Amino acid sequence: LDHGRLLEMRGFERQIRALKTFQELCARVHPSYTSYCGPGISFTNVVYASLDNTSVDGAFYRLDGSAVQAIPLEVAVYLSRESGTATLTFPKNVSDVALRTPGHITCRDEDSRCQTWAASGRGNESSR
Repeated sequence: LDHGRLLEMRGFERQIRALKTFQELCARVHPSYTSYCGPGISFTNVVYASLDNTSVDGAFYRLDGSAVQAIPLEVAVYLSRESGTATLTFPKNVSDVALRTPGHITCRDEDSRCQTWAASGRGNESSR
């Protein structure tokens, strides 16, 4: 996937979320549906998942679209499957494909902060 196109898609989604009508709609939804408004369920929120190392259980990805760099597609599909959103964020032929990833993801090269976390003993823990 082309980084420029991904950024364009993310920018378009952000423009939609900034619209007054979108914000008004989200202000009226039932509290159990607010996560659909922010951060929302979208392809770019998965591909630009941010790595969070604040949990005592180890680093994990937040599907919030706020990362600077896109994560590898295989990781994005895995995270989307784990969160139960694969059928919403990927075409069926992609969400059903067998991945070449283990049952967990470790913090290696997915984020520039991995070396810092590894030095503190947190970089090799599983992501969720």
